[in-house]
Amino acid sequence: MKYKVFLTAIFFLATHLGSGYAVNLASDTTKQKFKFLYIVKFNNRRPFATENAFIDPRELDSIEDVAYPKFAEACHLLEVDNFLVLKIHPNAKILTLNEFFNLYKVQDKYRNFSIMVDNELIDYPETILISKNQIDNVKIIKDIRGNYISIILKGHYELKKKYPNGGPFHL
Repeated sequence: MKYKVFLTAIFFLATHLGSGYAVNLASDTTKQKFKFLYIVKFNNRRPFATENAFIDPRELDSIEDVAYPKFAEACHLLEVDNFLVLKIHPNAKILTLNEFFNLYKVQDKYRNFSIMVDNELIDYPETILISKNQIDNVKIIKDIRGNYISIILKGHYELKKKYPNGGPFHL
């Protein structure tokens, strides 16, 4: 069982971070982000499609990679590289953006601020799904770059210490 959880965690981490290196032989340093569309299946609510799934691997029943050739046109239209289907445990505590705001008592005047997760600005924050147990720190920040709500996930600071120049995780 521990081995299965470990493998699931590694697979999810690799795909969830959504970043990788594409090697272009003409220029070695090309970096490319891989975008996944996550289809999140719950037991007690409708499926949810998002690019912003920050879900603890221990809260997953399964991860399925949808065969690319079948959905090549859909991937092209949605500008994603692949689809992943995440099936959630029945008792998992997965928060939508509004549930997150309510849990952390974010005042209405801040709810229109941009959202950053681990110092990365999130496109379409209304589609965020985040495991309650993954949240380490939440701050409301007003500075010269703008106003935003910063969500730091568990493990972010440890990775930043281990890879001070970004390493494979682009921190």
